[in-house]
Amino acid sequence: MTDARLELASKDVNEGSVLLRGTIVFSCLYIPETGQGISTLSGAVPFELEIKAEGADSESFAMSDIRISSVQARTLNPRKVNVKTELTAEAEIYQIGELEWFDEPGERPEGVFFRRTELEPVTVCSAAEKTFSVENEFDLTELGDSADILSVSSRLCTDSADAVGAKLIIKGHAELEILYLNSGKLGRAQRSLQYSQIFELSERDTVPEHRVITVPTGEHYELSDGILSYELHAVMQTVCYQKK
Repeated sequence: MTDARLELASKDVNEGSVLLRGTIVFSCLYIPETGQGISTLSGAVPFELEIKAEGADSESFAMSDIRISSVQARTLNPRKVNVKTELTAEAEIYQIGELEWFDEPGERPEGVFFRRTELEPVTVCSAAEKTFSVENEFDLTELGDSADILSVSSRLCTDSADAVGAKLIIKGHAELEILYLNSGKLGRAQRSLQYSQIFELSERDTVPEHRVITVPTGEHYELSDGILSYELHAVMQTVCYQKK
């Protein structure tokens, strides 16, 4: 059994490209040669991924998403295991622009006619990101005194977005899955925790169309006396659209 997660370390917008750097952390469960019990093999591999983005520069905002699409492990020999992961990434580039309009002249020259048309253009009213962390602890004493934690994986989910005055409040939850070994048997335990983040709006009491992408940047777990303490770090990126 193989599991992997990514931790985004940096995102840089350069001339004509977006550069993503981070680390892939993996763990493999295996039965040793003795055939007794289950052991864990883990490691971390850095990655660097460049996405071509025509017209991008250092003043641009990049809405980027990166995820692990597959992870595989195979035994090369009794002393070597090959772990292969595939990443999928995309980026949208936003730049500050201007909207210009012109009024009809007060006097119309002879032979010149004006046609009026009403439009509802969709404009981007905000593009921003925030780093945040979710910290808590779970009581796992019900798993038993002899239970050993083999791995912990997490997933960050967006649930809703509500406007309160000139603030956009985005709510979500973190799902944790704990894989443990108790008296030689594998077991799973799941926990969930709510979180929220606040972004500024250009207008009050208006919920624009929005897109939210949350990418993990780090995780830390510690088990002591049956209590699992954890820290989940991530970056939340939002882009809001409005019709005018």
